[in-house]
Amino acid sequence: MASEMNSTSPPHSSPTTTTATTILTALRLWTFSTSLTSVVLGASLSYRAQATFSPSLFILTMGAVLAVNGAGNMVNSYFEAMRKMDSSKKLVHKKEFKNEDSGGPNSRIRHRKAIGLSSDTEDGNVSSHQLEGGESTQQQLEQTALVNYAAYLYGFGMLCMLLLMHLSTAKSEFIAALFFGGLSSSFVYTGGIGLKYYILGDLLVVFTFGPLSMLFSYGVQSGEFPLGPLLLALPLTLSTEAILHSKHLREAEEDRRAGVISLAVLLGKQGSYFLFTLLLFLPYLLFAVFATQYSLTLGLPLLSMPYAFQLERTLRENGPSKAISVKAAKLNVGVSILFIVGCLLAKNIPFQ
Repeated sequence: MASEMNSTSPPHSSPTTTTATTILTALRLWTFSTSLTSVVLGASLSYRAQATFSPSLFILTMGAVLAVNGAGNMVNSYFEAMRKMDSSKKLVHKKEFKNEDSGGPNSRIRHRKAIGLSSDTEDGNVSSHQLEGGESTQQQLEQTALVNYAAYLYGFGMLCMLLLMHLSTAKSEFIAALFFGGLSSSFVYTGGIGLKYYILGDLLVVFTFGPLSMLFSYGVQSGEFPLGPLLLALPLTLSTEAILHSKHLREAEEDRRAGVISLAVLLGKQGSYFLFTLLLFLPYLLFAVFATQYSLTLGLPLLSMPYAFQLERTLRENGPSKAISVKAAKLNVGVSILFIVGCLLAKNIPFQ
């Protein structure tokens, strides 16, 4: 009889498997494309400027940037979970006191039992165990794992930075300043003051894993940190911002209810559409200028322009969706690869 019951019971994932899945999801591997292309672009521009390339420095730079990116994503996932839990607590209290006011002296106890809370929590502090029921232990394990692995990744990034300071000809203080600037930015996106909820978050994270990572890679390879190459990263930065804006456009109503201030919330549906279109096509204008003023190969990203028109039409006709963000991310990768190839083949590089 027991064997029959065991055979018919649904399979459950082990805590270890569930935690590993949570960590992998929190890493948000799709966001690594921006960091990867930025590091490759910086190394490519450095090679064009000084005809030198160090594979060991490149690997260490990639390790430092991707470690900070992954750790920042985990920190983001952790604080997002905490924010949602706090919102759930407020919703529970709101429903509880409303029920108490309308249902008599015993309604509060009945309501607590209905939502799975014991009657001994009279101080109003709802624990995650009380809020989430039997799954709270697993959730606490997952949250602890996120914090631990984020710390491990930050530590690995620091180790790569120390090796870069030892091996690179660049000034150690510049390497440290750029690294810790990126690390701080990855944390305060949702942690601390949480710039994500006040418009500035997107601009900060796009700059960190775009131009800043590109300059970091360039400087480690060349030993110098000129500001000119930052302008070359501008088209790819705008393209990356288009990805994030499409996500906020899709979640505008949810963000408005949650009190999140994003450009999509401030501009409204029509204004957000025009901003997305600007972010989508302005890079092509810059690529055209580079191609006509410096070298034709810098215009290679223009080959992807028909795909951008298709993406704009899909948004205009069908509205924002997850598919739009996915397509925008794929377009960003394609544009980045074409631009890197164009820089390697170009006879003249702007701002160098």
